[in-house]
Order: sequence, then structure tokens, then C-alpha cells
Amino acid sequence: MDKQLTIEAPAKINLSLDIAGKRSDGYHEMRMINHSCTLADRITLVPGGPYSLDCADARLAADESNLVTRAVRLMEEQSGQTADFRLTLEKRIPEQAGLAGGSADAAAVIRLLNEYWRLGLSVEELASLGVRLGADVPYCVTGGTALVEGIGEQITRLEVPEGFPGSLIIVKPDVSVPTPRAFALADQSELEHPDIDGLVETLSHGACERLAEFGGNSFYTVVSGLYPEIGRIRQELLELGADYAVMSGSGSSLVGYFSDEDTRDRVWKQLTGLYGSYTIIRTEYR
Repeated sequence: MDKQLTIEAPAKINLSLDIAGKRSDGYHEMRMINHSCTLADRITLVPGGPYSLDCADARLAADESNLVTRAVRLMEEQSGQTADFRLTLEKRIPEQAGLAGGSADAAAVIRLLNEYWRLGLSVEELASLGVRLGADVPYCVTGGTALVEGIGEQITRLEVPEGFPGSLIIVKPDVSVPTPRAFALADQSELEHPDIDGLVETLSHGACERLAEFGGNSFYTVVSGLYPEIGRIRQELLELGADYAVMSGSGSSLVGYFSDEDTRDRVWKQLTGLYGSYTIIRTEYR
């Protein structure tokens, strides 16, 4: 194939996240309901080697440590091909936000090279490869709304009414939460355990007003204890009109869900006025 290819890498949002326990190997058993949104990075492949990665965001290392390049090397190993192209990465997903930006990029590269090299691998096979790069990569390969279990490798697609749960606001304050630290704190704390099974049932009926009854995030109490602004933003989202608000991943992003787009846009304007230095993004459920 000698034509330029472009692929989107949608952000991952945890609609609900439960840390079910710690395993003997040090990993944690998770139960999560994930979904994609229209916020996405973009990766463009231009044929003609040698391989290189270009990213305008100077904060990201464009070397062998980057998850994009690691995904390229993994696919080379899997296929026996040699990377004879250049990649350009356009970042839109905030870093260290609990939105799996790096994992989304790696997953997009896996899918892109499956097409570019005509490998014919199934989504399930690509997801199995992705777990070698990180726990969020298999989900990011499959996308959509899904129950994710184990360390991220067990994925069950969920049927959700079209357009549910509606319009979103993502608010990332000026703090970053290292995931290893969040897990270490969680191991020492009494955790919230959201009702994942109840939320699966709620999603099947499209009951936006019941998301808060079943959803939540096991990391929230310990992380918001470290960073009070996280709790404050969540409370303001709810007071201003969100049907549901939850922290994604180990933070620091808060996500507000709105059944009405006009309400979402009004709240976005209010929050932008309150928190001019924060990253505040309007997006849609995907």
C-alpha cells in the first residue's frame, strides 16, 4: 500500500471503575465500564522510510519509549514486516488525565498497521497483542461501550441505546496523578465499590438519571483527598446541572454527563469562566 492513511485514537472514559482486589503477582483485578468519546488524537501514516515519529507536542518523547513506536515494533515483530513509513501524531487528549491517551495511540497504530500491511488479524487478535503494551490497550483496540475485567484483557461489549448517555464535559485540573501512586494509596485505604452489575442493567435501559445510583470510581476518595480541587470540580458539575459526574481512571479528569446538550454547553461556559487555566472540553458519547 502506497497511500497516506489517517486514523483517530478516541479517548477512553471510565463510566465506572471498581478495584476488585490485588493479585499475588502484584496486579489488580479490575471491573470497569468503559466507553469512547469524540475527543481523539489523530495519527497519519505517510509511506516512505526510514521510520520516524513526529509530534508537535514537545512534552512527548518521540523515541523508542513512546507507546506509538513500541506499537510499531510490536507489529513488526508480529508480522515480519519492516516499518517503511513516517508517522505524525496530533495530540488532543490531555496527558496524565485518566483518559488513556497513550494507550489509545498505541491501539490506533495496531489497527492502522493491520490495514497497512494487510495482515487480516481480527479485533480479538489485535486486542491480545495490545495487552503486551499496557492494560488499557486491549479496550482501546475494541472501543465502544464495554465491561472490562481482569487486568484489562477481558472485554465484553455492551449494547446501549443510541446517543446514551449523552453529551459530556471533561475537566482536567492542573494536577497529574501517577497511576502507581494511586494504586499504592488504594491498597492502604477503604475503597468505594460501585455496583458494576447494576450499572450494566441501567445502561441497557438508558436511564441517565440512575447513573449516580450505581456508578463511581474506587480511586476517587483517595485521589480527591490528595487533591481537593478534584472533589470541588465534581460537586460543581453536579450543582450546575450534570446528571452524573465521575473521575476517569486514577484521575485527574472529571467527566460530567448531560442528557441535554444545551445544558452541557451552558455549564461549559460557566466552568470556563471559573477555571480559565484548566483544560475543559466539550465532547460526545461514542
